[in-house]
Amino acid sequence: MGWNGIDKYAKDAVGPQRVTEGTDFQRISKEVYSMKRDKMKMVILVTGIFVMSLMSSHVQEGFAASVYPERYISLIVPYAAGGGFDTQARILAPTLKKHLPNQRDIIVRNVTGAGGRVGSVELIKAKPDGYTIGLLDTGSLAIVQAMDQLGGLDLRKDLIWLGRTESPGFLLLMPTKGRFKSVREFKGQQVRTGFTTQEAAQTITLVKALGGQPYATAYSGTAEVIPALRRNDVDLYMVTYTSGLKYLASAEGELMAGLICRTDKRPELPNVPNLKDVGLESMASVLGGDRLLAAPAGLPEDVKKILGEAIGKATIDPEFVSNMEKAGYIPAGGANPEELKNLVSQMFGALLNSKDQWAPVLIK
Repeated sequence: MGWNGIDKYAKDAVGPQRVTEGTDFQRISKEVYSMKRDKMKMVILVTGIFVMSLMSSHVQEGFAASVYPERYISLIVPYAAGGGFDTQARILAPTLKKHLPNQRDIIVRNVTGAGGRVGSVELIKAKPDGYTIGLLDTGSLAIVQAMDQLGGLDLRKDLIWLGRTESPGFLLLMPTKGRFKSVREFKGQQVRTGFTTQEAAQTITLVKALGGQPYATAYSGTAEVIPALRRNDVDLYMVTYTSGLKYLASAEGELMAGLICRTDKRPELPNVPNLKDVGLESMASVLGGDRLLAAPAGLPEDVKKILGEAIGKATIDPEFVSNMEKAGYIPAGGANPEELKNLVSQMFGALLNSKDQWAPVLIK
């Protein structure tokens, strides 16, 4: 606005009274011009602050995502070194590192004790910052929680499920010269059921579903129960499918496969019945044996996204798949967190619904 415009604006501003040319009029004109100029400066300043705040928030979000992870990530395995969980974690570690933005190391930590409870509780109580994750046996932990042995912790609420390394299902092993030649013969019979903590509820639930009456004998570990099975001290033992194949191969003909606890046929055991064959396909969610990767609840959304995507890519990476298969495992990667959340809920629900069947046997 030029001085002519300011002059007119000043005359309008002072009202109908007479305004003379000279000092008073020029003073009023300059004051009005100054007011307009200051107002424009304020508008520009406020607009600039608003735009800068928006830019700052986007920069901060981008920065948070770009710097994670800044250091190594601990991968807790709640079981001893050399076992299946430990082996799978160590197969995963270098491939997961490759798919993380900053390619930080993945350090496997074996935190053992109380059938997996010690390491699992440590994971749940860890700081939810993305630097502590774990590879867990959801089946055995569901049993522990159902028996109220997790101190009030809830695996469905206190953990975020990020990925899966394997979904092997179980294999029911029986002595070749035992009392039963088929699982269909269990109906109405007392079945000497050997188990360890990890598969106790699933074993008892399955035997009852097949019509048998489980007479349960607990063992401290597979190293005890397999010899007992070969001696015909017990009638069956349910173990993860891939481990079961190894025990069959080394049993010198003293063990046989009675049931594949999956809904699909397996090329390794084409003549062995599966859950569909015996009318128990609805039990697949209980007998999945899924090995899932988890982090403490409360993980920031950007970190959760980075971890979930990296784990998803790592578990279908040809290198990971090849190494898993060479070690005798059945890789089952690619699942997203929402799928896994639903899977865990289904499994927990099924185990809780059948608690009246297996809990009394375990309590004995």
